[in-house]
Amino acid sequence: MMWYNKTSEDPEYQPIVQDSTGFVKRRSTTKDCKETHTVVTLSEFKELVSTADGDYRMVYAINGQIPGPDIVVTEGDMVSVRVHNRLKTEGVAFHWHGILQRGTPWMDGASMISQCPIMPGQVFEYRFIAEPVGTHWYHAHTGTMRNDGLSGAFIVLPKQPFSPQQYHGEFFAVIQDWTKRSAAETAEAYRGKLFGLEDYAGACKPAQYMSDGVANIFYLNVGLVNGRGRRYTDENSINSEKVYIPLETFTVQPMKTYRFRFINAGFAHPFHISFENHNISVVALDGSDVEDQKCDAVVISPGESVDIKLTANRPPNNYNILFKTMPMYSFQGIFQKPRLTRAVLNYEGVNQLIIPLSVPRFCTVTNPCHVLNSLYGEPFESNVQNVHIKDIRSSAEVLTRFPVPVKTSKTKLQEIFLHFHNHNGHPAINGKRFVYPSSALQSNPNNQGTTSCMQPSCQAAGSCTCTHIVKLGLNNLVQLVLFSFSKGLKETCPVHLHGHQFQVVKIGYPKYDAVIGIAIAPNQDIQCLDDHCTKATWTVPSWHNGVPDLNLENPPIKDTVTIPWGGYVIVRFYANNPGFWLLHSHLGHHQSQGMALVLQEGDTGDMVRTPPNFPTCGSFQTSKEQIEKAISVYKKILIAREAGSSFGSQEKVSGNPIFHSYTDAKQLAGTVGNQDEKERPDLDDFVSQTINKKSTTDLIAAIYPDKSKTSENYLTSDAYDHPDATISPPLERNDPFSLGDR
Repeated sequence: MMWYNKTSEDPEYQPIVQDSTGFVKRRSTTKDCKETHTVVTLSEFKELVSTADGDYRMVYAINGQIPGPDIVVTEGDMVSVRVHNRLKTEGVAFHWHGILQRGTPWMDGASMISQCPIMPGQVFEYRFIAEPVGTHWYHAHTGTMRNDGLSGAFIVLPKQPFSPQQYHGEFFAVIQDWTKRSAAETAEAYRGKLFGLEDYAGACKPAQYMSDGVANIFYLNVGLVNGRGRRYTDENSINSEKVYIPLETFTVQPMKTYRFRFINAGFAHPFHISFENHNISVVALDGSDVEDQKCDAVVISPGESVDIKLTANRPPNNYNILFKTMPMYSFQGIFQKPRLTRAVLNYEGVNQLIIPLSVPRFCTVTNPCHVLNSLYGEPFESNVQNVHIKDIRSSAEVLTRFPVPVKTSKTKLQEIFLHFHNHNGHPAINGKRFVYPSSALQSNPNNQGTTSCMQPSCQAAGSCTCTHIVKLGLNNLVQLVLFSFSKGLKETCPVHLHGHQFQVVKIGYPKYDAVIGIAIAPNQDIQCLDDHCTKATWTVPSWHNGVPDLNLENPPIKDTVTIPWGGYVIVRFYANNPGFWLLHSHLGHHQSQGMALVLQEGDTGDMVRTPPNFPTCGSFQTSKEQIEKAISVYKKILIAREAGSSFGSQEKVSGNPIFHSYTDAKQLAGTVGNQDEKERPDLDDFVSQTINKKSTTDLIAAIYPDKSKTSENYLTSDAYDHPDATISPPLERNDPFSLGDR
């Protein structure tokens, strides 16, 4: 637990400990261990302390908080976010998950795809149009940093509500599984085949299995809801280990209706979300509205989001909001209770410290429970019915904006089979482990710095590590067949596509054992063409002319979808957004180890060029001759300076200017500096003003009004130096638009 002082020019981090007087800040220690303590009030503890699960470990933070500040904008706004990297050694980039980035593919934030990492001390300004409407989020897209704190909600509100006002308020919640070690260490343990160890010196824990036999190789250490969570053990799921950790609390008024926006920013765990003693309806998935679907619980995997409608129509009290892992069996076949974390639904006027009333839902034959977006086709628990994604219908309003892609005489269908699997012990797609280029593709579109997939190792059955790029024809109707037939360890896989939303037009499930419900064989609709299924086709050839049972009328629209083991998902979209777009598993251990590829949409000539002065990066090599030439020029400069004169004009070594005169070099540097200052005066001022103000990564957001808007947008933080920005009046702490006071 750590106190963060946001008002100090020098960052102050003070550990929080508990003693006989309550909670105290350890202000300082001396060489002889004399300490200075300051008492922390309960309200300060709840509002100003980053608790996580109460244990100390390495984390990243945005503006001193985990998760980062909520950003709320309106559709069509031009959003400006300045990221100041205050980390000491790590580069970082931020992806705007769910934002289409039409015309701004270099603002997508995928490190080494759309941009170079923002290096320590640097400031990078993201600027893009807020679309589409819905629940989105932002997160670091470098390694596993998002799982260690670098994420936050990004909400795009409609200019005009699609339907009459239904809600009296909204709540945002970023949920995640919080690993005992850092996510980077956890991913490396997985790579080193040590994924059963929570501690390197501890006992190995065998993988757990869901009811269909699909494995979950990571135990839930603790779940966090908006950065807070308590650890519950297998032996005691009622009482937590550290009861003093505050739970995230959502306060509602009786008989009013609210919209809850949940985002799974986690490392590996899907969460089964339910509100005790309350009826809920799912109204949106990944930000896109769907026809109201009543259910008792909904499951979201890492990368997915869900909007839930709830009416507070129960007797005033505190009630549990449960976030559980899926039902599990051990390797020995012993059923284990799901691990969980909790938040609190608090009715206004009820003391928040009162233990929530536990009212579990009992599923019966006459009143079965309905679980939406379950990971498997057949329900394991008795009296439970799964509501699959394929059974969800998009709302009519959404379909008018994003019509279902259908083949016509003017469109070309491009169908691609992509196998997400473990290949020779490593995560891969179609047998290829993705390696990032040494130069960002979007700013260097000639594929310099990429590793070819035509190398000999990629043509055989062995391991292939390359920069896997799949070319899409511009304006083609793209049909991706995503499937997971891994041999050995069975895993589900949430897959996210950058730069697009897609329609989920069909899902196929594996063959299940009719008695015990375990998945025993992959779906037979797909035929593998080699042993590892790196190439595949439809078993029935006529399906190439049209797959049966596609929902081309009102399928759900998503940007992340979970592939069941042994099954497949068919998604469709139009290739009408030129750029390089990452497609990858959203499990931290998969993505960091190579389960990704790039979809190149159109030719490089179809893509919008990067803005002037957009940063570039790449590998560097030189020759012995070039260095000798540079040293020779250096010596001549010294001789000329000693003689009190300058000499000669520029020479070039392999196209790079070498200046014979210090004065010439200084003059050119001044010219370049003046040009930069003229084009971006505010950015240099910003760097000089903010340097050394904060540690951690600073994310500063500003919103610029859409010209068609009549209402006024407000600046949401301290980005006061932009001439188009407007300063907001002081905002309340709980106002979701407020960033500066958090």
